[in-house]
Amino acid sequence: MVYEMLELRRALEVESVSLAAQRATSADLERIRESLEQMALYEKDVEAGVQADLHFHLQIVHATHNELLIDMVQMLTERMEETIRATRKHRFSDGDRYKTTFEEHKEIYTAIASGNAQEAKKLMEEHITRIRRELSEAFLPKLK
Repeated sequence: MVYEMLELRRALEVESVSLAAQRATSADLERIRESLEQMALYEKDVEAGVQADLHFHLQIVHATHNELLIDMVQMLTERMEETIRATRKHRFSDGDRYKTTFEEHKEIYTAIASGNAQEAKKLMEEHITRIRRELSEAFLPKLK
């Protein structure tokens, strides 16, 4: 189910981030930035980190100002939360990945804030693709 949700997230969030870069208001950018700041604060608090990460992605969708897209993603929030929790568990088994993950989110925010829809789209696609690859690698047998 995690892989299916990542496929759906790629479809929805790559387009959402592009629209957000084109349409985000200063209030939208503030909410996305606040979510990013919460992620930075909750490096050691697993559940608060999950919530901040989820909030970051949801705020991007809200910044599209597309009510149907917002409604669709709201219906998927519980599944998104489960996926984010699962992927963070695997990603953060390596302590250095927290910083990398935070930087990925920061770059996405910067692209949105600068209005660079193409860059935002590329970064979100890379973010979700990287998560999927890392999960796949985590399930490979350890070779000696």
